[in-house]
Amino acid sequence: MHKDVIDDWIHFVVKRKVEFLELDLSCDYHEWCSKGKGYDFPLELYNNNNHTQSHEFPYLKKLVLKMVYVTQDVFEAFLKNFTNLEMISIHRALCIRHIDINGQSPDLKHLEIVDSCYGGFIYISNLENLVSFTFKGKIKDLRLAHLPKLKELDLDMGRGDLIRESIPKLLNLKKFILAVDGSDTDHLIFLDFIMNVCPNLETLSVEEVTTNLHEHLKLFEIVNFWDRECDFELAAYIIKTVVALKKVVIKFTQAKASMEEIARSFAKRIKSVIPKSVALVIIYSST
Repeated sequence: MHKDVIDDWIHFVVKRKVEFLELDLSCDYHEWCSKGKGYDFPLELYNNNNHTQSHEFPYLKKLVLKMVYVTQDVFEAFLKNFTNLEMISIHRALCIRHIDINGQSPDLKHLEIVDSCYGGFIYISNLENLVSFTFKGKIKDLRLAHLPKLKELDLDMGRGDLIRESIPKLLNLKKFILAVDGSDTDHLIFLDFIMNVCPNLETLSVEEVTTNLHEHLKLFEIVNFWDRECDFELAAYIIKTVVALKKVVIKFTQAKASMEEIARSFAKRIKSVIPKSVALVIIYSST
């Protein structure tokens, strides 16, 4: 990792008074993981006379950092000193444990936190101009409060119970993208909750993610398959959760003239969720 070169580049950016700064070190991910080396976003930079000076971005409006070590102190410095920021996007900032934004960065419109704050908490409140918020990761607690202009919300935290505790009444929310653990979520109660707290919602996208993966099962067979919706959901669940799966065998129980058409229809549907590496065998008999 060429820290000195990157420091010089950031120093150059500061002097140029840029409005958009993006530092993407994703290409160095394998070196980071194998050698434990990464780039620490600096709290301070040095001028030509080797005197320490605080780095400030008075003109900066958009900040994107990917695979950069952002410590707790650095993130808090962003909020304190970069008062004109309209967008913050941080990916894999593994050093951040807690994010508490309570009215700082009053111009902030878009906030994106991905794969950060593991095991910590995120509190977002009193951001009058925040329009969109994205969070993807695993945390202990998330709290949102007084976000009057929030229109788009994208959450992937796994736990449905945590989401129910996190979301206040969002009267202006128009789009909600949500990923939850389907194994521990009561869907009707959960959807009822969303409809109540987001009464003006126009787009809702819910993805069920699976956290309980089976690593050894290779053959899955259903005998006396009836082609009901619950039967399809069972087959789809097994396909998604068994990572070592090699073969799926479905044996229909009915014996009637239309069985070939039913089997073909089912095969077409199940292929939408089955990986190419898994063999599909459908057995049926017709009169």
